[in-house]
Amino acid sequence: MNWKLFTIVCISVSLTAVPQNMIGCGPDADPYDYYAHFFSEDQWDDTRQYRPFYYTTNSFLYDSFEPDNVPEKIIDEWVAYTGNGVTKEDASAFVYGGKLDFMSALYNEIEKKKSAQYDSAFNTNSMTGYFKKSKDLEGLGYLMYAKRVEPFVTGSSDDWDAYNRDSIKMSALLKNGLQLHKAAKKDFYKLKYAYQVVRLAHYNEQYKDAIKLYDSLVAPNKYPSILQNLSKSLKAGAMLRNGNPKEAAYIFSRMLSESLAKQESNYLSFSWCINHEIPKEEYLAYCKNNTERADMLALFGFLTSGDATALIHEIYQLAPSSKALEVLVVREINKIEEKFYSPMLSREKGGYNFYYYWEDDESVEALQNKQKDILAFTDFLTKLAEDSKVNNRGLYATGAAYMAMIMHDYKRANKLIDYAASFKLNEKLKDQWSFTKLMITINESPAIDAAFEQKIVPSLEWALNKTVDEKNNYSNYHNTSGKWTLLYRNLLSVIMAKKYAAQGNGVKEILMVGAADFVQGNNAGASYMHDHADANETHLLYELYTQKKPSTFDQFFIKNNTIQLNDIVDFAGTAYLREHDFKNAVEWLKKAPENANNINKDPFKDLLYDQENALPNEKVSTTKLAFAEEMLRLQNLSSKKSKQQAAYIYKMALGFYNTTYYGYAWELVQYYRSGSDGYFIPDDADKFKREYYGAFTAHDYFKKALNVSNDKEFKARCLFMMAKCSQKQLQQPQYNWRGDYDQYNVALKNYTVTFEMNTYFPEFISTYGKTRFYQEAYNSCSYLRDFVKKQAK
Repeated sequence: MNWKLFTIVCISVSLTAVPQNMIGCGPDADPYDYYAHFFSEDQWDDTRQYRPFYYTTNSFLYDSFEPDNVPEKIIDEWVAYTGNGVTKEDASAFVYGGKLDFMSALYNEIEKKKSAQYDSAFNTNSMTGYFKKSKDLEGLGYLMYAKRVEPFVTGSSDDWDAYNRDSIKMSALLKNGLQLHKAAKKDFYKLKYAYQVVRLAHYNEQYKDAIKLYDSLVAPNKYPSILQNLSKSLKAGAMLRNGNPKEAAYIFSRMLSESLAKQESNYLSFSWCINHEIPKEEYLAYCKNNTERADMLALFGFLTSGDATALIHEIYQLAPSSKALEVLVVREINKIEEKFYSPMLSREKGGYNFYYYWEDDESVEALQNKQKDILAFTDFLTKLAEDSKVNNRGLYATGAAYMAMIMHDYKRANKLIDYAASFKLNEKLKDQWSFTKLMITINESPAIDAAFEQKIVPSLEWALNKTVDEKNNYSNYHNTSGKWTLLYRNLLSVIMAKKYAAQGNGVKEILMVGAADFVQGNNAGASYMHDHADANETHLLYELYTQKKPSTFDQFFIKNNTIQLNDIVDFAGTAYLREHDFKNAVEWLKKAPENANNINKDPFKDLLYDQENALPNEKVSTTKLAFAEEMLRLQNLSSKKSKQQAAYIYKMALGFYNTTYYGYAWELVQYYRSGSDGYFIPDDADKFKREYYGAFTAHDYFKKALNVSNDKEFKARCLFMMAKCSQKQLQQPQYNWRGDYDQYNVALKNYTVTFEMNTYFPEFISTYGKTRFYQEAYNSCSYLRDFVKKQAK
């Protein structure tokens, strides 16, 4: 597949006189987990040949591990040649670990029958014993020659610097190798010398010579060895360098089909041979039969992240039983998941989307065309499933059922999934069949009620057990979650959570996200509850967790969930704090563990500037409970007329302001604070987020304090704090990478002007300009100073 770059938009705009810069950066996507994925790319028992070519747009290969380890294969050949009298470990230590001086000493000892001194580790090596016993000087001489060649033909694409090769020495070694090849008596060694001289010519950029040497020395030698294919790949590389990329592409294509060795290197070389402006028929012309044509077409399919259905149709006509056809079909299903199903699901409310796809908004016409393509692809998969010439027909029937489900054609989906069950399926495909059947069952249900929940519990338990088995047996060399972890997580967080959200059941929606997080452990469950639940939903979630006779469904998901009862209790108190219901906040926070939620800040700190981090000299320690109790006390006191009424109201206003995004004690109502938010209230903001980013209640309480006081200094302070709050209520323009930057820039300039011309500054200057507080504010607030200077001009 072509490396498809995901555009990471990173914009930093400095705002003159605006408190925060806007910085928006897109995250890097996990190449194995960046779209809503429900159809596994791994459906075969033997995955060695095609696993590197599974679908992902975020990596050149899905898996770059070589199925056949070349050094191990060469050692196997040495062991077999010696009559299996040598262990693999000793052969490897001798061939790859033995130094030239040791081999020279051993050669002289055997030839002259005189003992020699060398590393004692090789005295007991069984391959040393083989050479001493067999007196195979031809073999030992070859290894000595290979050791001399090795420094000139090593190096990899991972090396930072260009590899420095001595052309003169390489030419001399090549000449010597030809002499040794001519003198060699056995095809085993003749092939090894031929491989070495072809390799020397190739790396010495003698490409015509490399081709001739292969044709004259390697091709006639029929000794079975991995070196046959390695030599042929060298020839193909020389042909590419020598200006014949089409035939080179053909040879690399054959190597990829006939051997599991050097797959990554051969595939990369094949891709270098291809010029996509040249019709592929010019490359296919070198193929000798339909099987070879199908194999090469498959490589063209692997090279594209775009629509490959035309290639799939061609391969089906040429070789309907091709395994590559199966891999390409699954790749196409995964593309539809990424480019159609994921964006469609992401538009539905609720759930936790795992979706990183940067593309312009789709028009209605474009989406309709994609739907037509999916319907046509579903028909094609059905045709494959019905064709007796095709292998693994159950795979195509299962895929067709999944496609029908995506298009909401549940009648057809059920018919196809039942048809798939009539075929013999391998174990992986049986699991995919069961998972697809569960997906169809959940999606076709108009609503999820208690009876339906009970019906699907066994299937959900089975899916969770698959993740457990996977974790017990999974070799995580990708440093990512296993496929069943992702499938189970996506089922709950992207499908079931959205189903509950659609029917207005926010409690079960949160439960599903927490259960999805249970198998991956990213703390997404509690975070989702913090971001989406209000106090009432949190209360209902608590009742769900504490019910005396939970249903089997509820019991299963409460047990297998990252959201614990303590999390709910803590958040219930926090949720009531957010809603300014301090009585209920106190009641719930008293249930939390002692000394929970400590912060080393004074939530009633009276600051003229915004300060989110603790001050260096701050020695105060408080808790959410202590804050709620004080706010409740102030609420009661401020409701009655008294000499301190204005002070009580003002302190409450400080509590409200300091628990906004800009406040000194924001941790009392929020669990995480992004440095790139603020000065904008999100379009989908709920009541809490509107308050958190807009400071509306704080503004109103500062105004109340001002109105009940007769102290001019105090009133000046209240008005200034009202001005601070009003700044937060202006909507800073947000840059959309799909939008018009010029329009955004104009809007930003207009915003800056409005921001600087604070609506309260004229009154503050005219009414309170002679107060001591005015001078304090003037000295600390640059916005006020700028305003005054502009008015003076």
